[in-house]
Amino acid sequence: MSQPANASSGFVFDGELKGHTGEVLAVAVSPNGGSDQVATAAEDGAMVWSGASRTKICRLGGFGEDDEVTSIVFCPGDENLLFSAAGKVVRFHDLRNPDNPVEQLELNKDDINQLAVHEKGTYLAAADDTGSIKIIDVALRKSYKALSRQHDNICSSAQFRPGRQWDLVSGGLDANVVHWDFSRAKKIQSVSCNDGRDLEQDDGQTSTQMCNPPLVHSLAISGDGNSLAAGCGDCTVAVYSLGGRRGQMAQRLRLASGGHSASVGTVHFPVFAPTSCVLSGGNDRRICLWDVTPAAAAAAAPLATQTHSEKINWITSAPAGRIYVADTSATVKAFRVEE
Repeated sequence: MSQPANASSGFVFDGELKGHTGEVLAVAVSPNGGSDQVATAAEDGAMVWSGASRTKICRLGGFGEDDEVTSIVFCPGDENLLFSAAGKVVRFHDLRNPDNPVEQLELNKDDINQLAVHEKGTYLAAADDTGSIKIIDVALRKSYKALSRQHDNICSSAQFRPGRQWDLVSGGLDANVVHWDFSRAKKIQSVSCNDGRDLEQDDGQTSTQMCNPPLVHSLAISGDGNSLAAGCGDCTVAVYSLGGRRGQMAQRLRLASGGHSASVGTVHFPVFAPTSCVLSGGNDRRICLWDVTPAAAAAAAPLATQTHSEKINWITSAPAGRIYVADTSATVKAFRVEE
């Protein structure tokens, strides 16, 4: 299998997942030890794959002919359970019977953009176009809380904070990031990604940044729960500290130099470097690996880059060091960071 024709500095091509006929919108890797399963959400439905052999295990059933699956996540602690979102509907899938969902819930009032699952597998968050986040009790299969009235626009992303039982962070196309106590449906803090922007860098990206507001398209939280990354519409990756007793957010890095020339649509802390690095993918077809350690300099260039063949929709990773990239094609590409 030959490597796609694109420019790379630090990434090595490592295979493909081929089988969808529509654009792949999201990818998930099983967090359960011993499993190498990968799930994909696409315009033509959802599939589960073997990451090791890059072969399809099954197609998930229960979707309508016109259903576009926008998000998919595995349930920690249950290797047979995963969740998908299509339109306003969240589906629970049991891999022992993949043809029929075991539950379908329509709790959101508008289309769901992203699902996130609590590290204990107890709660599911569904962020939607109204700017709200529905919290679902996984065991009871019903609504637990509704988080609303903080985003003035589409809520594009939500993430539970590792190590903090009741913490969740959301981001929206109002350029705001909101830190919640979801047990009380109460805001702890909100920050604007408009704050602290340095638009005077002489790196060829100044005019693009000035013309594009920092709408938040994607969020990721480090494995230790102490750092938050936001992929923004002004070509930057904003990195916030979530330290302190109350986990107050404070911006500490704004990554731009040598990075993206268009909106950053996806960010991810790779599981093989869960606190020290962030992966980002943009509408410029570029993938970047950034150093986000406390000693990192905001003006530093990425550790590795890849000029991809298509616009990037999603990036995720596996413990073995494999990076999965979904783009505007029907094929998921896999890479490794060059040693």
